[in-house]
Parts: sequence; structure tokens; C-alpha cells
Amino acid sequence: MLLSKWGLHSAPEPLDYSEVLRFAHTLPLNAPVSEIERLVLRIEALTDFGLRDATVEADTIGMEDMLCGFAMHFLRQNDFLMGCRLLRSLSYLKSGNTAIAECVKFLLLHQQLGGPFGFFGGEAAFEASRPERYSLEASLYLPVTISCLLALAECSGQRWRLFGSLPRIR
Repeated sequence: MLLSKWGLHSAPEPLDYSEVLRFAHTLPLNAPVSEIERLVLRIEALTDFGLRDATVEADTIGMEDMLCGFAMHFLRQNDFLMGCRLLRSLSYLKSGNTAIAECVKFLLLHQQLGGPFGFFGGEAAFEASRPERYSLEASLYLPVTISCLLALAECSGQRWRLFGSLPRIR
């Protein structure tokens, strides 16, 4: 995808929408993270990370509700990376699902006054107790904040896409 955006490779063949729906309908609500990631990968491939319009069918409503539920679950577990990835996938489907707005509100509640996202008191205390220390800002807050900002930008309704904003190399 990235190479085709830069004009260095041909665009990949689009994924069949019915295959994505079929996979989503077989996914249980208690699916392991690896299976949820497989669904997200299919949505990202189907829509070229939001650059290609996907025809949303009536059957998609169940999949959108399931994705919103998964997103909120991960956000509540402080797994902002996966929760934001699910929100971005939902925005690629252009669903207009009102549950996305609730996930975005939840996400905004986790922005600190200084700008970073997430309240990681337990993780910070654990890191402080370790003999080898890593920068919490670089190893925890930075990736989470970037992920949250990307999700907020792509869910804003302005049709901004990360891959669409990359310039062509040649």
C-alpha cells in the first residue's frame, strides 16, 4: 500500500467485501485478540486504509456494532493502540454509527492536561521500580498519543487519511 502510494509499485488487488463480512459474522464476541486483528487487517485491506470507498451493505450494521464494542473494550482496558486501530477501521467503513462518537468521547476523556493520552499510574510505578529504566514519554505516552491523534483525525468526518496525506516520491 505504501509503495503504491509513493508510485513505486502497483496497487494491490482489492479484497472482496463479502469475504470481510463472512469473516466478521463468524467472529464470536469473545474472540481472541489475534482474530480481531485479522478482521481489522481485512478492513484495512478492503478500504486501502480508508482511501478506497467500500460499499457498505445492510449486513454491515452488525459488524460495525461489533467493532464499536471491541473498540470500547480495548479502550477500557487501556489498550489504546488496539482500540484506536479499531476506531480507524470503523471510520474507513464510513458507517456513521453513533457508537463511534461515544468511543471518541471516551478517548478524549483520557487526554491529560499536558497533551498526552492515557493515565498509566500503575505502569509508571512498575517502570520506576525496575533497575533498567526507559523513558515513559518515549516508550509509552508517545506511541499511545500518536495512535489517539490519528484515530481522532481519521474519525473527525473530514475524510483525512494518514496514507492519503503522504506525498508521492516520483
